[in-house]
Formats: sequence, C-alpha cells, structure tokens
Amino acid sequence: MSGPLSTLLARFPKLLDMRGDSQARSTFKKLGDPPPFEGFHTLIPPIYGDFQAARAALKGEVVILGQRHPCPALTPWDLPLDPGPMMRELHAFDWLADFAALGTKAARARALGWFLGWIDRYAAGDGPGWTPDIVARRLINILAALPFLEPVMTGQIRDRITGELPRQFAFADAVIGTEISAHRRLRSLAALVQVAACLVGQEDARLALTQELDGTCASTLLPSGAIPSRNPEALMHVLAGLIAVRDILEVTGHRCGGSIQKAIETVTPVLRALRLGDGSLARFHGGSGGTEGQLDRILASARVRKRPGEEPQMGYIRLHGGRTTAILDCARPQGGPDAALAHASTLGFELSTGRRPFIVNVGPGMSFGPEWYRNPRTTGAHNTLAVDKTSSSQLAPSRGSGHLPQPLATRPSMVTMSQAKDTSGMWVQARHDGYMVDYGLVHERRLFVSSGGDQVHGEDVLLAPDVKGERRFAQRIKGAEKLGVALVLHFHLHPEVEIDTGRLPEMIVLRPGSGEVWVFRQSGGLLETETSAWLDPTEPEPVATRQIVVRARTTSHSATLNWSFVRSEDKGPSLRDFGQGRMRG
Repeated sequence: MSGPLSTLLARFPKLLDMRGDSQARSTFKKLGDPPPFEGFHTLIPPIYGDFQAARAALKGEVVILGQRHPCPALTPWDLPLDPGPMMRELHAFDWLADFAALGTKAARARALGWFLGWIDRYAAGDGPGWTPDIVARRLINILAALPFLEPVMTGQIRDRITGELPRQFAFADAVIGTEISAHRRLRSLAALVQVAACLVGQEDARLALTQELDGTCASTLLPSGAIPSRNPEALMHVLAGLIAVRDILEVTGHRCGGSIQKAIETVTPVLRALRLGDGSLARFHGGSGGTEGQLDRILASARVRKRPGEEPQMGYIRLHGGRTTAILDCARPQGGPDAALAHASTLGFELSTGRRPFIVNVGPGMSFGPEWYRNPRTTGAHNTLAVDKTSSSQLAPSRGSGHLPQPLATRPSMVTMSQAKDTSGMWVQARHDGYMVDYGLVHERRLFVSSGGDQVHGEDVLLAPDVKGERRFAQRIKGAEKLGVALVLHFHLHPEVEIDTGRLPEMIVLRPGSGEVWVFRQSGGLLETETSAWLDPTEPEPVATRQIVVRARTTSHSATLNWSFVRSEDKGPSLRDFGQGRMRG
C-alpha cells in the first residue's frame, strides 16, 4: 500500500505519542505550580539491577528488555526506537538500578547524565513516559537510586532531581484514575503509596492512596488472588508491590490496610502454584518467567507459609509428581483492557523436570519488535492442538504499521475442566469450544502426570458435540471430503533440550539434562520435528529451538491423537542441575 493513507498509518504511533504529549502538558498546566520538595521520611530499598547492562552502556550499547542497541552518544534519548514497549521501558528508569548494581564512578556519572538529559528533554510532559504505570515506576527507581547518585549531586543538580519527585508524584496522583488495566492500576497504586510514604508533606495523599489501594485489592484480588489478565508475571509484580507497601508502612509507623495484607496472603499461594521446577513462572498471556531467583525472593519476602491447594489457580491447573511439574491453561483468554496481550493458549501446558524447563511456550514477543507481536500469541506457539493452522482464539487483523498489538477478536465461549488424583498420579480433563463456530468441533484434552513423575500422558480429541456441529463440519469440508481438515499437535522444546530424531517416525529421544532421558511417542498422526523459537526478555534476540509436531487429517467429525513423554533413564541430579546458562534457581 502506498500513498497518503499508508503514510498516515505509518505515522500513527507517532501521532499517538503527540496526543499523549499534549495530554500530559495539559495535566501539568491544570496542576499549576508544583509543590515544593520538603525532604524524606525514608527511601525505597535498593532494587536488584543488572550490572552487565550497565557495563554495556558504558561501552556504547543500551540494553532494553534484553535487547542491545548501539548508543554512541552519552545519553540514549536520541536512539531510533520504535514507539511501544522499548521506548516506554527506557522512560521507566529501570536502568538506574543497573548502574547502581555496577556501582563505579563511571556508572554513577553516566546514570546522572541520562537522568539530567531526560529532564532537559521530557520533564515538561513530552515523550511516551507519562502513563500512570511508567511515572510510578520511574519515581520508585529514582527514590531507590538516590543514595547511589548522592556523591555526584551538587546543590543545583540535587534541586533539579529532588524537585522532580513531588512534581511527578502530583501528576501520577492526578492521572491514576485513567489506568484501566487491573494489574497496572494495582502496581501503580502500590508504587504511589510508597512514594507518598517517602516524601515529607504527602501524608494526606499517602492516606488517600492507601485507602484506594486497599479498596482495589478487595474488589480485584479477593477472594481468588487472581487478576483479570491471567498473566502470571504481572501477578508477581503486583505481589511485589503490595509487599513493598506493607514494609514501607511498617518502617514509617503507619498501618497497612486489611485488604492489602489479605491480598498478600491470598496471592502468594497462587504464585506458588504457577512456579515450575526451575524456579520460573509458567509463561502465559504475555508473561515471562521472571529473572533468575526473582520469584523465590518475592515469595520469601511475603512471609506467607500457606501452600496452594489442588484446585485451579487463576485458571491454571498444576499437575506434579516426583520431579516433574506441568501447568495447564484451563480458562478463557482475557478480554477487555488486557485483550491486546492475551494469547490463544487454551489447553496449552508447560512442563519442567527437576530444575530444568522442558516443554515451553514460545513466550512473549512484545520486547522483540512488531514482527513478533502476533505469531507468539497464536495457538501454534503453544503446546496444544491447532486445527487447519487456525487458533482457538482469533486475533484481530493488524492495523496501521503493526506497531500496536491487536486484541483477540474471538474467544472460546466455554471452557470446562475436571480433575482427579489417586495413587497412580494426577489427571485433568478439559474442553473448549474455540473451533465450534468455524468447524463445529470442540477440543477435549486429557492430561496425566504419574506420581513418580516419570510419565506424562495426553489424549487430544476433536468431536462434534451435537447434530448442529456435525452439519457445520460437513459444510466446512464440502468439496474436499477426501482431504478433511488438518490437525497439528505442537510441543515446543526449551533450547537446552537435546533431541535425537534417529528413531523417527516411531519415537523421539529427548535429553533435558540432569542425566535424564525421555522418549516421546504418539499414535494417530505423523511424527516430525520443526524449527521453533524461544522468546525471553532476558535474551538479546529470539533463541532458535525445535518443536515436536504430530500431524494428522480427519474427514470425520471425531478424531483422537494420543501421545506420551516417558522417562526411560534417570541417573539422578547431576552438576548440570546446578549450572549456569538459562536455568533459574
């Protein structure tokens, strides 16, 4: 497409940024003169940063969401980044913690230069950094890094930096009501309570924000401990924010709301249920597994000993036996404000063995640019069954230049599940109707993990549930009755899993590490392997990996595929279980 329309669509993200600039400047104008900085009651505790990212910055490479960008200038504010997650992440100031983790004089000077460069260019309300969640994160990062910056903060520089705190806090307090995403609102409110507790003169705001956060916890997190987005990583960040609120209110002698504490007690076991054996979170609906050790640190700081039950947690079922853990998505993808990050992952699962990730979803693609916005969200990027290369939830068509992720246009109207446990292991049976409208079929999956963790069995069934479904399927294959429809089962392997295809088509031998050997078998289809990708924000680029694929065709409105992962050899934990690489501990 060319001409005026294509030019306008290509400029659409920049037009959105210009609109945001105008709104931020208008808000500052309404607020009038900023309140003066009066001092600190306390500061935010140091934040874990990445000293390697700081070293890269000193050598001329800026690391944003794991990706490296050449930066020959002394500040990153002229980098030609696409509008979207990358640019917003830069404006959240997480890099302050990276420089503080390095802790050298050069790191301190560079951090100060970036900070002052941002003030010169964006402090009036320009740029993409004025959404409630980004402002709140920026304030937390500044308050945590002030002791690190103190040696180079002369009188005038100190006034410029500390003057930004009450000014940006007033802005965030004024616009927090515009945040419609539940988890971002919770996280932003938690950050603003912490900021208000730190700043002298913000006692009234602290009280009001604490009450608002308490009410939001009661209405959003309780009694289930879940968030609407069903993003495990987002829930982890919410819990971290609530814990920080509790701790800073204790330090400053103030009371934490009852619903805030209750939410901490409720969310903690939910996150424990979503933890795989390698210490990472299951990666669903735009969430990554977290950085190494991050989840365990947060769970430890919660001071909650309650363990999860066997019931579903936030729509996920945890099956475990021995050293093997599987987490299965048994609920509808989210709609509403979070639908732009929702994945078509219904009945998909992730699997770990020991401290090793084994079967993984492709992962979140938002940090790798617009070309990775769509495919990682499709059903084929998850460990489940796809029909005719379609998805159980359909993504809306891309618009404009593709810089904005699109919501799900359709979702299953029904997802049901039942589960059982006996001495042999744990079972779950789940069903969704995401293929009903187009094919007249429902997908039913049965998944079993043995009590010893040495067997994982699955059965995937497609069937028409009634006469109406049978007619719809017949209409779908009309004119191609001998071909029918294609069925594809996907099992994406973690990049560190070694794969031996020498015994195809009967079986595939897999070695995830730790001396284990697993064998994959199937019946009902053709066994193959294909390329895949593993996406993680801690990696500079997508990591190439492989996937197991089972292909079949059906001319009937009923089809069944059976498959299994069976451990054929176990030499026990080896040194690899405690090694480095992508493993999380």
